[in-house]
Amino acid sequence: MARLDYLLREIFGRNHLDAPFLYVTDGGHYENLGLVELLRRKCETIWCIDASGDQPDTFDTLGGAFMTAEQELGIRFDIKPKEAMAPVAARSGNDPWFVRAPFCVGSFVYADGKPGVLVIVKAGVPKNAPWSVRSYHAQHPNFPCDPTLDQLFNGDRFEAYRELGRFSVEQVLRNYTCKGGPKAGTESR
Repeated sequence: MARLDYLLREIFGRNHLDAPFLYVTDGGHYENLGLVELLRRKCETIWCIDASGDQPDTFDTLGGAFMTAEQELGIRFDIKPKEAMAPVAARSGNDPWFVRAPFCVGSFVYADGKPGVLVIVKAGVPKNAPWSVRSYHAQHPNFPCDPTLDQLFNGDRFEAYRELGRFSVEQVLRNYTCKGGPKAGTESR
C-alpha cells in the first residue's frame, strides 16, 4: 500500500520509473484538451476535438485553454465558438435542443506573429445530424454531454457517440479548407 513517503517522492520529483507506485496522469489537471501543448509546438493547423463534457451552450474548457495559451505563450485567438456552435431554441418544451453546428473554424497568432488555423469540433447535435443520432438524443437528455464519470457505454450509446463524431468531422471537411476559410460556394457559419 502506498504511504506518505511515496507521495512526498512524487511531490519533489524523487520517484523512479522502477518504483512500485507511480502517479500517472493524462494532463487534465493542467489543460484537458491538449491544445496548449500543440500550440507550444507551434503547429500551423490544429484540430481540437472537445469531448470535455461541457454543455452545448458552454465553452469553459476551451476558454480555459485559450486563457492558458494567452498567458503562457502570448497567443491571440480570433474564433467565436459560442456564435458558431451555440444551441438554437427547441420547437417546444419537450423537444431536445440542437446546436447551430458541431464545429467552428478560426485563427490564432503566435507571439512571434506566425499565424495558425484552429478547427474546433465539439459534441452537440445539429438538426441535420443523422436520424439515429437525433433519435438517441430525444430519448437521452444528457446526450452528448454525459458525465465523464459514467464510462459504461452500452451498444446504442457507443454507436450514437461514434456516429455523432463521424458526422461532425464530415461537416468540417465538407465546409472548410485546411487554410481556415470556407470552400467556394459554402456559407460561413
